[in-house]
Amino acid sequence: MTQDFFGGEIIEDAEPHTKQEAADPAVAPPVLFLSAIAASILAQVWWPIEGWFPLWARGVGLLAATLCFAWGSRSLRRLEHYSTPSSPYQATSTLVTDGPFAVSRNPIYLALTGCHLATALIADNPWILLSALAYFVLLYPFVIAYEEEYLEQQFAEDYLRYCQRVRRCLYPE
Repeated sequence: MTQDFFGGEIIEDAEPHTKQEAADPAVAPPVLFLSAIAASILAQVWWPIEGWFPLWARGVGLLAATLCFAWGSRSLRRLEHYSTPSSPYQATSTLVTDGPFAVSRNPIYLALTGCHLATALIADNPWILLSALAYFVLLYPFVIAYEEEYLEQQFAEDYLRYCQRVRRCLYPE
């Protein structure tokens, strides 16, 4: 284990892919995200609901979407910096623990959830708010749990120490 220029730990897998090739979650994260959005659009078409949010909520939504997009982009750039893929269907060679990953073990999913909620405010659509809740509830059992098991196999004690230092995101531990 070494440190990079930004002060984060570089933890490389000594024997890559000896157990499990990748996390291989039950559902691809983008499919889960886009399915939730599509369900909210269909719900609005079939059972239209008038807007709930005041006009100023759109401004809050735009600001939140901008911040979440920046957070997610920074998270992806950190993965690129260490040449590790963002896809849970590819092998992870490095445990990234700096940048947004020093605050949340799942900063990209946190950003997507924030963008989802921000979209509900911008579109003034309660169905999108409900689909964000569904996305949030389904994300752990169908995606994050698989990733956590894989990372623990790949990085063992290093990953467990990381889990003690950094929260998962919004889910209880």
